[in-house]
Amino acid sequence: MANTRTFEELLAQARSDDAYWQEWLVGDFVEALSSRMDELGVSRSQLALALSTSPAYITKVLRGESNFTIRSMVKLARAVRSVVRVHLAPIGASTRWIDSLNGALPQHAAANSTSADVSMDFSENGRSTRIRSENTTLARSASGRA
Repeated sequence: MANTRTFEELLAQARSDDAYWQEWLVGDFVEALSSRMDELGVSRSQLALALSTSPAYITKVLRGESNFTIRSMVKLARAVRSVVRVHLAPIGASTRWIDSLNGALPQHAAANSTSADVSMDFSENGRSTRIRSENTTLARSASGRA
């Protein structure tokens, strides 16, 4: 009988390889860049013109086929009036970003948020850490929980 593995086993194996996480990061960046272009109404041709590059390069970027460097990511982000932010999350954590301009939340986020003092304890590799933030804005999920 052939050695068959479940999807979960194959996914766990893939996640143990740095290449998986590199592609994940590229995908996140490309998705964010594409969304920002849509928000601003910027076409591929316009982005290419702003960067003094070819539309073919922008197509390659948006397919995730470019050799991304910090420099190239910063140039692309700035061309769509943005900055690149980096966040290290514990493996298995879920992260949700909400951008706030001058302290104001976007309307969709403000309608589903509340302010509270937050403290979070977590331990990893036997080390315990407490993070505390006062008057933090918490976005609520569809279920109404923060």
